Amino acid sequence: MAADHTGTAPPRRRVVGAPVDVYEVEAGIVVLADLPGVDPSALDVGLEGRILTIHGTPRTLATGEAIHREFELTDFFRQLRLPIDVDPDAISAELRDGVLTVHLARIGRPVRSPSRPPAGGGGG
Repeated sequence: MAADHTGTAPPRRRVVGAPVDVYEVEAGIVVLADLPGVDPSALDVGLEGRILTIHGTPRTLATGEAIHREFELTDFFRQLRLPIDVDPDAISAELRDGVLTVHLARIGRPVRSPSRPPAGGGGG
């Protein structure tokens, strides 16, 4: 971070990691992130290679001067390494009721399937 003309760095906002769930589906990857209080205009979702970056800044819902405060608004930031290659031109994101849903379309490899024992149980 660059210092200003007085030689001190500007104050940084506190950042917390957004809780996420990541699912592999036939079409690719679906990421769900909990971002309470973040407006779509204050959300940035980016992809570089297999690294998905999510950054959101929540907005204050109350107006006026605070008399007592325990609720701290903090930025959300999360970077995830995706397990498969995804198409950077085929990403969709929707923020609804504080939950971000990101769909990333797979390229290349087929869907992984869980190992299953052969039908019939085998054995002699």
